[in-house]
Amino acid sequence: MPHHDTKTGTPAVPATSSHRKKRNRLALTAAAAAVAAAGSAVLMSAASAERAGDAPGAAAPTGGGEEIWRGEPERGTDVFAGLDCVRPGKVTAQDDAFLFDRPAGVKRCEARSVAADGGDDEGRPELGYGFHEGRTYHLHWKVKTDTADAGTVFQWKSHPNAQQNYPVLLKVEDGRLKLFKVAPGEQWNLAWSAPMPENQYKTVDLTLTTARSADKGRVALSVDGTQVAAFPWRTWDSLNRPQWGTYGAEVQDKAARVWLTDLRITEK
Repeated sequence: MPHHDTKTGTPAVPATSSHRKKRNRLALTAAAAAVAAAGSAVLMSAASAERAGDAPGAAAPTGGGEEIWRGEPERGTDVFAGLDCVRPGKVTAQDDAFLFDRPAGVKRCEARSVAADGGDDEGRPELGYGFHEGRTYHLHWKVKTDTADAGTVFQWKSHPNAQQNYPVLLKVEDGRLKLFKVAPGEQWNLAWSAPMPENQYKTVDLTLTTARSADKGRVALSVDGTQVAAFPWRTWDSLNRPQWGTYGAEVQDKAARVWLTDLRITEK
């Protein structure tokens, strides 16, 4: 006896093999459409996140990539390729930080580049790790100072025969941490600044894509986990290396102490 539809009272039609196949095809089609829509949404979300990452105030990008160097104070100052600190200034490795102690009358107290087994690609240990054009490097560190005028605390230094002495540098002056981009011919441009309280660590994440042309090079800076600047820039000269410490003729008459910790560099 045939079953009846409870709503219409009409006899229900038994499902045939062809009906079942049709329903299966419709179900598969609907599932495929749902997957495609979800994939499209993911792509749109990723694109939006990428655009947001270029804007100041966005979350700091993660380092990622391969770690090529870590500056641990317990290993001593040999983690740097060299020191350039005029006496009586000194660089010391403390329990949890490197201290750059520059007394008044001394212009420079810095660490030059990062140590690497065998030195750079041409075996020059004094130049440290061999950075290259056409790469992306992520530099991470924490910095604090006991003065409002410590001068330059980081520079992406060019060696030798440079057209662009330091494409990017960070300074502490007038109680502010400042990011400068410097074009060939010593054309200085202030890219960002914010208050720098004394004796308080700031976490710095600096990402550099190295190139001789401004349209291919790139700089992105995050401070305390928030991206504060991102822009295209010429970031490569004849050869470039990182330098940390306290330096500057304009602050030579002022004593400064700078602490650095949690230093590491990754290559993407």
